[in-house]
Amino acid sequence: MSMVTDKFFYLALKDSEVDGMTDGRIYNTARPERDEEEDRLPYVIVTLDSVSNDPGTKDGGEGDYDTVTVSVLCVAETRGALATLTSEVRQAVMRATYADDESLTEETLNLRPLAYLFTADGVQYDPAKPCYYQTMRYQCETER
Repeated sequence: MSMVTDKFFYLALKDSEVDGMTDGRIYNTARPERDEEEDRLPYVIVTLDSVSNDPGTKDGGEGDYDTVTVSVLCVAETRGALATLTSEVRQAVMRATYADDESLTEETLNLRPLAYLFTADGVQYDPAKPCYYQTMRYQCETER
């Protein structure tokens, strides 16, 4: 399921407070042209950055597990709003990853990574919009 790990993050955010905070502006890979032109804040973009396979043995071939990196770009009007948004994104991913099975849809459960490491880039400011933004990265272990 590694090639669609980004969909897990998208579904986890759509089924959380993040959906309401962004008025549904949670995107997978890119914003549609109309939304790009309107450029309303806040919004979140989830992207699948990379996938690599652990061969598992010295003989090569594909192993049973992949390492997947997913990025979650969060954009908001103020620094405080960005902090609230990124905190809620992080909590939503944690809840979806570690929730008991009955609280998740079957699709989300099937896409859930086995484990992940979390990192975040520094907070940036774009004076042209103006807006604050930050990219959160999840390096996930998944079944191939």
